[in-house]
Amino acid sequence: MLIGEPGTGKTAIEKEIARMLDLPIVITNANSFSETGYVGPTITDILENLVDQANGDVSKAERGIVVLDEI
Repeated sequence: MLIGEPGTGKTAIEKEIARMLDLPIVITNANSFSETGYVGPTITDILENLVDQANGDVSKAERGIVVLDEI
């Protein structure tokens, strides 16, 4: 978990970690979800995006990083 003020480089660190580990990363804004249900993308959409970032390599996507930003 990374906590800090906006503009301090949290997303840059996450992207750098993914690059160094050669893993796909998907960053999703948690504000798109609500307690009563999904308002934005579904979990399936997020995971499909992760597979896309892995160029269709499901085993690589299984080790990928999903970031819920703006919690």
